[in-house]
Amino acid sequence: MIVFDITRSESFLHVTEWLKSAKECVDKNATIVIVGNKSDLKEDRVISFTEAARFCQENELQYYECS
Repeated sequence: MIVFDITRSESFLHVTEWLKSAKECVDKNATIVIVGNKSDLKEDRVISFTEAARFCQENELQYYECS
């Protein structure tokens, strides 16, 4: 599970790096899930659901949000 802060663009920019590291450490059949955190802070959001979901779709990952 890789978690990023939807209110900080820097956090989302690190997801690619964290994903690469995770893939190096886990079995090739492992499921990797991306979670956008702080979804309750709608007024502070800088990473849209669509942007994060598109990234996950392109990388064949599951995407969820939580607060």
